[in-house]
Amino acid sequence: MGVLIKGWKDDSRDRLVWAVAGFAGYLDQWEDFEDAWRVLLDTYEIPYLHMTEFADPCGPYAKWHPTEEHYEEIAAFFADVTRVIGRCGIQGFGAITRVADLDRFNAERGLSLQPYPVAVYGSLISIYQRYPREPVELVFDHVEKIHSKLAAARDYADGDQHYAGDFDRMQMIPLNKSLTFRDIKPLQAADFLVWEYRKNQCSFASSHKFMMRKTKKTAPC
Repeated sequence: MGVLIKGWKDDSRDRLVWAVAGFAGYLDQWEDFEDAWRVLLDTYEIPYLHMTEFADPCGPYAKWHPTEEHYEEIAAFFADVTRVIGRCGIQGFGAITRVADLDRFNAERGLSLQPYPVAVYGSLISIYQRYPREPVELVFDHVEKIHSKLAAARDYADGDQHYAGDFDRMQMIPLNKSLTFRDIKPLQAADFLVWEYRKNQCSFASSHKFMMRKTKKTAPC
């Protein structure tokens, strides 16, 4: 099985979050996805999907600017994006950490949990619940100090007795530095999903449960 999860950070001061999201699937599902995604991009005559570039009137989506005049075309494109993903059978997973909430939690409990690793760990829980027995390879997109962040996420996983040993079959791998989302089509789908996670400010139930267990373990009697 191959799994791709993308980490994405929102730096807006009034909506400061860390989000991690992507898709998981079996090899044959990813093969179907690669073929269908290539057809999708060719059909709409765009080189790749990258959500942050949609706002650039001089970028690869210039033909859809001004966007208010091309609403139906854009809506049709995104409908096809979701259709391709759905037909291939790959499964979406993700988690989000609100940094301000986590800072407050750490201050109250005397902890130092980090937002990106917490979000990574939340996504591991989601994937394990769908694939509890299969070996899973997780490829993460570029993030500053990705190796130490993934190591922290592994520490959180190892320290949570509720899931003791459940993530031993999961391997977390940073994306090769020579590659980007332009080279890896599954990361383009992951970019779409993580954008929606961040935009809609989804609740982070998995990390909340983890922090509650952490509290029970560290709080004085």
